[in-house]
Order: sequence, then C-alpha cells, then structure tokens
Amino acid sequence: MRINLQHGVKQREEAQRALYVEKELADVTLISITDAILTTTPDFKVKLLNPAAERLLAWTQIEARDRCVSQIVCQGGDLNADDFFCRLAACPRAQ
Repeated sequence: MRINLQHGVKQREEAQRALYVEKELADVTLISITDAILTTTPDFKVKLLNPAAERLLAWTQIEARDRCVSQIVCQGGDLNADDFFCRLAACPRAQ
C-alpha cells in the first residue's frame, strides 16, 4: 500500500510540474502577442490584460484586475455599459 501511495504522490507531483510549465508557456505567449487580450471571470471581472491591452485601454493589469470589464472598456464615447453587455451577450459562446 505504501508503494501505491508513493507512486500516486509522484504522479501528482509530475502532473503539477507539467501544469506549471504549460501555464508559464501560456503566460509568455499572452505577453508576446501584439493584439490586445483581456480575460475575465464568468461574472465579467477582469483577470488579465496583456501589455497590448494595457497600452490600448490605458489601464495596467494591476489597476484593472477584479474590476468590471465594462468599466475598463467603456471609457467615454458612444459605448455605454448597457450597450457593451448587449453586444457581448450577442456573441457566440465557446463550448
């Protein structure tokens, strides 16, 4: 039984290392992309702005994190928060 537990722990540690490597690769990719990328939680709170989005929106990731995406995207002009969410709701959802 002890061998099985040790094997399970080893497998879990290997999976955690592999997951960490993949996360780091994804982070580097997001930072390197020249298009603006903004990710949110399911309730539309900002999780991430890549450097291109920071430049475009004039918010840093630290300033934007956990704020409603409409607050970041709707900064004057013709697009208000209600219109933004209506347009967002009309977008197809990824499955």
